[in-house]
Amino acid sequence: MGTGKVVQPTGRGIRAVGAGFFTNPVDVVKVRLQLQGELEARGSYKRIYKNTLHVGYLIAKHEGALALQAGLVPALIFQVVLNGIRLGAYKSAQRYELIVDAQGNTDVLRTALVSGIAGCVGAALGSPFYLVKTQLQAQSAKSIAVGYQHSHSGSWDAYKSLWAEGGVAGLYRGWYAGLPRLFVGSATQLTTFGIAFDWLRSLDIFPDRPILLTFLASAIGGSCVAVAMQPFDVLATRLYNQSKYTTREYSRV
Repeated sequence: MGTGKVVQPTGRGIRAVGAGFFTNPVDVVKVRLQLQGELEARGSYKRIYKNTLHVGYLIAKHEGALALQAGLVPALIFQVVLNGIRLGAYKSAQRYELIVDAQGNTDVLRTALVSGIAGCVGAALGSPFYLVKTQLQAQSAKSIAVGYQHSHSGSWDAYKSLWAEGGVAGLYRGWYAGLPRLFVGSATQLTTFGIAFDWLRSLDIFPDRPILLTFLASAIGGSCVAVAMQPFDVLATRLYNQSKYTTREYSRV
């Protein structure tokens, strides 16, 4: 770009696979916590999971340590689709100076719109993978089960089951749940990343260490997105994991 500013948020889609492998156990734990108490009135159910570490302990104890990598394959494919689109769009918009001001700094509104819309596109296209990922991560031993249990024997069985339910519509069931989640998440992450990068660069504290500068800006952006996206993440998890008999399930609330 004309400003000479070069930013690489976290790499393109394929690089997200490496991160996804290490963060998937955390995602499994997160899904179990988000499903605890689903369709039950507050105070009317037994809290199986006490906290994050307790979830990991119970999963390893009752299902084995490998259960912490449940849904890994569809999770990684989703990361490739999502990040390939949203980070690709971000880099292209940055290269053509569509999301920076006259001084070469991040334009908050335009960056939020571009990254948010790109996140929605990635979420919609990758929805079948996120759907299967969520349902596989929610499956657990009966003694520590929370939320609806789909009983898939694996990723391929899950895709076949969803296809049998309704073809393409079955695979894309609940696809709309990911749109607000990824719009808010992508817009927050990439916008705060850009702002943080500009701020850190202005301090001139790491003039010859661009990778460290990028890492710090990414850490700030990641922290912000974790807070902003959490409510939408809970909604998406519950909608993706629900039974196909939606009305019947929610009539019990």
